[in-house]
Amino acid sequence: MDYSDYQRVVKDDVRQCLENMGCQPILFIGSGLARRYCGAPNWTELLEILAADCEIETKGIDYYLQMHDDKSEIGSILSKLYTDWAWGSGKNNFPQELFSKSYRPDIYIKHKISSVIHNICNNFNALSSPFIDEINKLQNIKPHALITTNYDNIIENIFPAYSRVIGQKIIRANYVSYGEIYKIHGCCSQPDSIVFTKEDYQNFSKNKKYLSAKLLTYFAEHPLLFIGYSAADKNISSILSDIDEILSQGDDIIPNIYILEWKEKISNKFEKLETIIPTQDEKQIRIKSIVSDDFSWVFDAFYGGNIETSVDPKMLRRLMANTYKLVRHDFPRKDLKVDFQLLESACSSTDGLAKLFGITVLNSPESLSAQYPYLISQMAHKLGFSHWMHAHKLMKEIEDRHGVNFKESDNQYHITIKTGNISSTHKYSIKMFDLLNRAENNNDYTIETLIQKNQEEL
Repeated sequence: MDYSDYQRVVKDDVRQCLENMGCQPILFIGSGLARRYCGAPNWTELLEILAADCEIETKGIDYYLQMHDDKSEIGSILSKLYTDWAWGSGKNNFPQELFSKSYRPDIYIKHKISSVIHNICNNFNALSSPFIDEINKLQNIKPHALITTNYDNIIENIFPAYSRVIGQKIIRANYVSYGEIYKIHGCCSQPDSIVFTKEDYQNFSKNKKYLSAKLLTYFAEHPLLFIGYSAADKNISSILSDIDEILSQGDDIIPNIYILEWKEKISNKFEKLETIIPTQDEKQIRIKSIVSDDFSWVFDAFYGGNIETSVDPKMLRRLMANTYKLVRHDFPRKDLKVDFQLLESACSSTDGLAKLFGITVLNSPESLSAQYPYLISQMAHKLGFSHWMHAHKLMKEIEDRHGVNFKESDNQYHITIKTGNISSTHKYSIKMFDLLNRAENNNDYTIETLIQKNQEEL
């Protein structure tokens, strides 16, 4: 079996996972993606830049790498050097407001980190990137949410409609929402939120179980794809350690978690389908592996050919937030006039609840097309007219004569189908054709009372 067979097996497996779970994937983004799209540094390269730019650092980064296996310890050492430099000869290199007791001493190196990341990634534009086709495929996935340990703002650039949640705010959030970017190690837009030093990681570890509990729903109920990490990355191991007993059954592979592993040169051979992630206490878990030098086909697989949605993630977040507030605060505390019988009836089924929110779902495009088969041009042609305007004029005459408006709602004669954010098309039923045909031939006809229809019922 060769690499094309490998791709086919992976695509089939991802498709099956998407179908079984019935929801959008979660993307877990690491530094490799920022490195791929704008040349952002990895951790060692960032330490090297920081050491080189600190005027009172004299040993060079190789000394620290030789003395310390833990890069966060090197971060702590460099942080102390930056603090000493800022309060000494380097004071003019930092904003005056940072010299305040309201900031921790590590603010100076974090300010520098933010500056470095900003200068490297600030010019990134998804629309002008040489990876534009791949980025478009990434956007097409329409992930439920994104989680990242990166400090940069590249993900926000790629998914501008998604809302950013930084650091400890994730733990304090009242609910897990749709269309959000969880920056669990902080963000360069808020330097003091960055997790970088040994002390930062110790504090992060203390709160990690709360974070893992918050994200457990994502890991258990959604397909999950790690992008920009290696299988040996401590960030993956750290997150999965707290939830491995819940997600894995003995030595079984976790069926919904994938890692996209970049390989510089792909030969025409069948690559591995799984990898082992070491966790705490000498344990390990098995997750699915996708090996590639080209991410496009992988992103296509996780897109899965879903019907594109024009629903704004911001609107969905507002809906969830206001519903949460209504249930948690307003119902118990306020004297609201509520038809609880209606609520109970609506909540007894997903369809009823959707109608309560004014949401309808198009269950069967084939059924819809069968019931409303005509564009107005097609209907005009079938009536023998040379132009659609003749059918439109005939319909308008009937409307004026009988005081009706067929196109003001979805009904047994007409339906409006959205084809984009602001565009739509009108389609007409066999009943409408019969009505126009009888009117054109001066035959008697009866107009039924217009019955408004939900598209999910069609």
